[in-house]
Amino acid sequence: MGTFIIIILVVYFIYYGANIVYDLFFRKEKSTEHDDDIQEFKIEEIAEDNKENVKSIGIDDVETLITPQEETNYNEEEDNGEVEVNMKQLQQKHEEEQQLEIFNKDKDEIIKKEKKKRKERFFELMKLAETNVQMVGDIQGQKIYESAMQF
Repeated sequence: MGTFIIIILVVYFIYYGANIVYDLFFRKEKSTEHDDDIQEFKIEEIAEDNKENVKSIGIDDVETLITPQEETNYNEEEDNGEVEVNMKQLQQKHEEEQQLEIFNKDKDEIIKKEKKKRKERFFELMKLAETNVQMVGDIQGQKIYESAMQF
C-alpha cells in the first residue's frame, strides 16, 4: 500500500513539473488581438465635436424649462371620469384578490385538519393492533407457533 501511494505521488509531481516547465519555456504566446481590429476612441474628441449641443441645466432652469405641448396641455376635468372608472376597477380587483386569499387560507386549514385526523387515526390503529405469538407445541424438535392479531 505504501509503495502504491509513493508511485502515485511521484507520477503526480512529474506530471505537474512537466506542465510548469512547458508553460515557462516552450509554450508560444497566442495573439488574439490584431492591430488592425483595434479602434480607439477619446471622449475629448467626441466632446469637442458636440460642444454646441451640450447645455448645462441648473436647478433654477428646471422651473422655466419648456416642455412639449402634449405634456403641458393636461386637463384634469376631461380625465376625471376615466380616473373614477379606473379606481372602481382597481377596487373590484382588490376585493376579488382578498376573497381568493381568504379562500386559500380556509383551504389550507382544512387540509391541515385532514392530515392531523389521518395521523391520529393511524396512531389509534397502531395502538389497537397487538400481535400475540405463542408457542403451541413441539413436534419432533420442531416448534410450532401461533399468532393472533387482536383489535
